[in-house]
Amino acid sequence: MIDDVNPEQIPAITRFADVQALPPDEPTACFLFGTNQVPPVDIVAERYHRGLAPLIIATGGVNRRNQIVEGQVFGERIHSLPLSPDLLTF
Repeated sequence: MIDDVNPEQIPAITRFADVQALPPDEPTACFLFGTNQVPPVDIVAERYHRGLAPLIIATGGVNRRNQIVEGQVFGERIHSLPLSPDLLTF
């Protein structure tokens, strides 16, 4: 992957990853942190439809209370909504 980066791209990548830098001009992604609740998925779907989330990143491991895999449940819920399947990474 590092071979795909040329020297001209490094300043832009550094600015993007710098926590003190201004946010990017365009929205980049919505990040779903693991939880056993569904409302965050619906919020992200609504933001996607408003053009605020061109990519959704879903995380979450095995829930300690009910043993579901939270990221997988997010993915299944998102794929059940009228959204592009290409926008989800989990």
